[in-house]
Order: sequence, then C-alpha cells, then structure tokens
Amino acid sequence: MTSVKQGLPDPERVLRLLDSAYDGWGDQKLFEWKYKDYPDFKEDEVFYIESEEGDLASFGRVFSKELVVKNFQKKVQVYVIGDAAVSPSHQGEGLYSNIHKARVDYSKNQDVEAIFSFIRRTNVPFKVNKKRGWGHKVLPLHMLILSPAKVMKEYGGLALEDKPVLKKLCRTIGKKIDLVFSDGKLNLGELVGLENKEGIFNLFFNFSNFAVKRLIEQIDANIDIGDLLKESINLLLKGEIRIGPKSPKKMEFTDKKFRDFSVDLKDNLSSDEKDKILSLYDNSITNYDVSFRREKKDLEHLLGYPKITDILLVRKNSKIVGFTVLGLRDGSDLKEIWVLELLYKDKNVKNFLLNLIENICEKKDLDSVLIISNLDNKNWTNIRYQTLMWKVVGDSKKNFETHFENNRWKINLYDIV
Repeated sequence: MTSVKQGLPDPERVLRLLDSAYDGWGDQKLFEWKYKDYPDFKEDEVFYIESEEGDLASFGRVFSKELVVKNFQKKVQVYVIGDAAVSPSHQGEGLYSNIHKARVDYSKNQDVEAIFSFIRRTNVPFKVNKKRGWGHKVLPLHMLILSPAKVMKEYGGLALEDKPVLKKLCRTIGKKIDLVFSDGKLNLGELVGLENKEGIFNLFFNFSNFAVKRLIEQIDANIDIGDLLKESINLLLKGEIRIGPKSPKKMEFTDKKFRDFSVDLKDNLSSDEKDKILSLYDNSITNYDVSFRREKKDLEHLLGYPKITDILLVRKNSKIVGFTVLGLRDGSDLKEIWVLELLYKDKNVKNFLLNLIENICEKKDLDSVLIISNLDNKNWTNIRYQTLMWKVVGDSKKNFETHFENNRWKINLYDIV
C-alpha cells in the first residue's frame, strides 16, 4: 500500500470508490458541487491512498471554513474534516486511520484555530476522538416523519447500533412481530438485518405517528430497556399503540393563517434578493455565539445544490423576513428532503416557515424531512445521533473552548453536507 497523497484524483475513480463505500453516494453533479465548486477549493486539501496495483483504496478531504464568533473582531479560520471513504476490498487495513491522521496533521500545520468534524455518535471515530480530548456537542437534528415504515427501515437499525440488548431482543423475537404504520408494515427482525418472512401467527402492533415519534426519541436518548418498556406500556394504555393489523390514519397537517406574510416560490434569486438574504443572515446570527460564515460566494454555492426542490422567500410588507432552501437527499432509496438553510427574522416567521415546509413536503409524497434547528413542535422528532466535534489548535484555546461548548450555535444542514 502506498503512502497518503494529496491532490484530486480522476473524479470517475473517486465516484466509484464513494459508491462502493457508501452503497450509493451520489452522481457526478453532486461531486462537482461538493468539491470543485466549493468556495476556496484547493486540490492539496484532498487526500487519497492507492493500492500497490494502482487502485484507489481510500479518499478524504478537509474543508476550509470561517466562523463568526461573538465578541471577536475577525472571522476565525477553521478546517472541517469531511467523511473518509475506504474501498470494501481494503477495509481493516488501517487506511481510515492513515487518512484521518494525514488530514489532522495538515490542518494543524495551517494557520487555523480549530479542527472540526461532523460525526455520528455511534461511529468509531467519535469514540476515538473523544478519548483524544476532542470536545463535542449533539446537534439539534429533527425529522419530520411522513412515511413511518420506510423511515424505520432506513433509520431503525442506525438507532440500534449502540444498543446491544435491544438488538439481541430484535434478533430473538423479531420475526414474530410485525409493526404496522400509516404507510405499511415492517417486521421487527428487519431492523437487525433478518429476512422478512410472512408468519401465520405473527403478532401485530399498530403504531400511531405520535407513538413512532416518542419511541424513536426514547431509543435515541440512550434510556435502558426497562424505561423503554414503561414508555411502550404507557402508549398502549393511551391507545397510541394497538394490537391488530389495521393501519392508522396518516399524519395530518393543518394550514395556519399568518395574515401579514406572503411567500415567493423562486427558481432563482436576483442580486438584490441575495444581498437582502445575506443581511438577514448577519442580523440573525447576532442571537448566537458561533456561526459559519455566509458571504455571496457561500450563498451562490448553496443555491447550486444539484437537487434543490424549493427556494422560498417570506415577505412582510414587501420586506424579506424569511428564507429557506429545500433539497433532495442523494444516494438513498428514501425520498428525503433536507432543509439546507433556514433563516428567519423572529419566532413567528420561523413557525410560518416550518408550517410551509410541512405542507409542501406532505403534498410532494415524500418519506421524511431533516432539519437542524432547536424546535418545540409536536410534528418533528428529535434525533440525537449527529454531533459536532472539535479540537482547538490555535493560541486562544481557552476562549474558543468556552464559545464552542456553548449551546448557542447557528448551524444549518448546508454547513454539514
């Protein structure tokens, strides 16, 4: 195996590796957007390893970003370590560690104050980084579940990754239990990879959408199996879980009236509208301690996302007071929308935007919607698996640690993808 190299290999080779490592990563347009079109892209921020035969065995990169930190005069330069891909035929050879170390070492040698990484808390790198003194915080990721059976099949196994007792239980009795949702049913054993076979004497549990939301939140909160059982019994007593194969009604969204607001559904934005959106962003981040930079080049890049479905402007008295960009997730069988950006002048505008997103996505016959935002909304499920990790490497360690540990972060899904 050769050493870690820097530079961007042939994109076709990289796409083949990404598709094999992530079981469907995305297409050429997504690759171009994420790499070559990224603001301030530099080829020496890309790292890869080739096998002795010349095959692309591992690949990863770092993203140069700037933070706006409260009470700091200048923007703070940082690096974000992106995902690393290792070819299935070369896994277990230590290539991930080699690529990770090369990117961390490179970042430390640049004139930056900190290194960041967005990692699921169930992944091995999260545990390794934590042992090495990296700070972390759980991001306020929320999901609007529109097709519970499909979402549970996609995300249920992920929620059980670090729950060995629950996984064992699913393996033991899973084939005999069918979970019935508004959009179909799912055998419990499928969550842990067991083949679904129709059973004559299977027991059916009928879940309301509220029950799905509550149980996902409970499992994700790392509660023990006793507390989960109590919550399940409570939902049974309330009629949110019923025994029987009949499907419950689908979740209904009601239109709320906000008389003072008007909505523009945009295909593109004028230069004046872009300037006003950036001004809205600058005003909104005064309520936060840390946020990622938004300049015109960042907004242009956001609007270039290959699978944007909706760009929405909210106005009040002709003035722009809200903005959101919705994009389809790539590389998945699940029809999932990502709220890439959510900007709002105040809480009323935020609630109006959330109501818009719910109704638009329900009418599009989608399966789920993901957003990063602090929400107190009964329709959205709090998913606690995505974390932000950091390692301060600059001179102002104490000041930055204090700011990073604070909960007042402004992060959108665009900052992650």
